[in-house]
Amino acid sequence: MFFPRLKRYFLYATIIISFVLISINEFFIYSLHRLSWSSIRCRTVNCTTILFVSDPQLLGETFDTSFYSGIANHDSDQYLRKTYARAYAYAKPDVVCFLGDLLDEGSIAAEPAYQRYLDRFKNVFKTSASIKKFYIPGDNDIGGEGSDYATAFKTNRFHRSFNETSKLVINNRLRLLNINLLTHTYPDLNETYSTPASHKLLNIVLTHLSVLSYPGLTMKTIIDQFKPNIIFSGHSHLSRVITYPPQNIANLVDYSVVKVNLNNFNVAEHHRNFTEIAVPASSYRMGVDNIGYGYAVIDGDELQYTVLWSPDRFQCLYAYVIWLALMSLAFLVWILRNCSLCHRRVTYRFRLMIATDKF
Repeated sequence: MFFPRLKRYFLYATIIISFVLISINEFFIYSLHRLSWSSIRCRTVNCTTILFVSDPQLLGETFDTSFYSGIANHDSDQYLRKTYARAYAYAKPDVVCFLGDLLDEGSIAAEPAYQRYLDRFKNVFKTSASIKKFYIPGDNDIGGEGSDYATAFKTNRFHRSFNETSKLVINNRLRLLNINLLTHTYPDLNETYSTPASHKLLNIVLTHLSVLSYPGLTMKTIIDQFKPNIIFSGHSHLSRVITYPPQNIANLVDYSVVKVNLNNFNVAEHHRNFTEIAVPASSYRMGVDNIGYGYAVIDGDELQYTVLWSPDRFQCLYAYVIWLALMSLAFLVWILRNCSLCHRRVTYRFRLMIATDKF
């Protein structure tokens, strides 16, 4: 009676531990991680909240031909959907800005595959129709890096698919500018605004590639032409603060290893000194440890910025692998033990038959 009862308890324990592990990895870990997010909120009615999504890079169907590629794509999509939904609910943004590299194979995909990627993207990043959305293309979307050249076809396809705009004015206060350093196309600012507050517009430059990391003619052109109050970029997959001219070591420090909360950052004061915030990648497949979503609150002339960090998905996957290995080992032991019992029973019966025949 002892061994059957022990096997029953072992089965119950396996089911319970599996249920707890799945519940933690797929549900509770996201809520627990949210407790570490810094709380920055609007204090006046003249306030705008922005959620930044950088480098989600929805996995494609061409590069990865392994047998588990379908599972990997599904898991990556579900992870992005869960983390984005929680960041979106927390930030309650007035506008969501996508800083490029939305699709991992957007630049090389044929039309049928591209449409499937778009459907997946819309299913992952579900956003209310009343919320403004601003899309910046990346090199994975339209090319422009290495031998993957940016072409008019790729650029136009991205423009049509995501309703890309060159600029967007929010609350008669902020002007979001789409600076495409891959094709070197910039918005036209020779327009007039009928709003009373048009002379107070703050220029928020959004770009996939960093502007201030590479001082030169391009950076000088952007600074002189657009006079950005603040710059947000993606591409590097890291959370960084870059200044020009360099101040202390801010432009050399990789903030992906530290949880950063840039509070009380006055954008109106940056007439000669320029600041760029690099938003970390949102996908866990980018080869960096710390990933998340940028969250900015612009209240009057004050900018507060933080990163809504996401849980480490690989730790969850490692936990699954270890647990499956333990269960497989236990199952193997059970198989060997039962086979040994069967072997002894068969041997005993065979010997009994021989003894009977001899008798």
